[in-house]
Amino acid sequence: MLYIVPSRGRPKNVSELIDSFRDTRTIANLHVALDDDDPELPGYEDIMRRHNTKTLDWFTCSVLKRRGPDGMVGVVNRVVDRYVVKNPEKYHSIGFMGDDHRPRSFAWDRHLQAEIVERGNLVAYGNDLLQGGNLPTAVLLDVNVVRILGYMIPPKLHHLYVDNVWKLWGARTGRIAYRDDVIIEHMHPVIYKAPTDERYEIVNSGEMWAHDEAAYHAYLADDLDMDLAKLRKLS
Repeated sequence: MLYIVPSRGRPKNVSELIDSFRDTRTIANLHVALDDDDPELPGYEDIMRRHNTKTLDWFTCSVLKRRGPDGMVGVVNRVVDRYVVKNPEKYHSIGFMGDDHRPRSFAWDRHLQAEIVERGNLVAYGNDLLQGGNLPTAVLLDVNVVRILGYMIPPKLHHLYVDNVWKLWGARTGRIAYRDDVIIEHMHPVIYKAPTDERYEIVNSGEMWAHDEAAYHAYLADDLDMDLAKLRKLS
């Protein structure tokens, strides 16, 4: 099981996430993806040293060359392509969470993995204490989803509507599990659990909403049915 966490400008968030993983994980691996032009890269490097992450066999990190406006989605899909699509036998499942998520329930990873491996769901998620069952803001997917589709997130998107797509994949195939008892808290400014910052302002700007709303509807019109047809063939 691998959870991908893209981060930019927030080394403190990654430090807190590493602590949260250390306290609650049993089988999950954490991969943090950074931008090569992030002014805060020295801060991340300092975090890695202070946490002695070289000794954590469940933690990896990559620094990717930034590719213009592709945003979070492009970063996640590139990591998925590198570590998962080309090596699908390495993991049973592939997950996403933001650098502002915090796993709280002990063995949360094992509970979600059971929904995929033992109960045959394609999508599993816990309670983020913000959206709850409405949306999987942090998600776990059967690795065969990304193997058969070639991506974890439709590449037309940049940042928003991602969890809407995951919910559609699970709900319309009838293979989705929501675990209210598995807490992966979303420390989001909208509910005053974190201060807003430049990244939140960028990804919630009018321009981002306009782009991703149009991209989401284009995905629904052009690609969703084809993706669902592929997913329904998975045993």
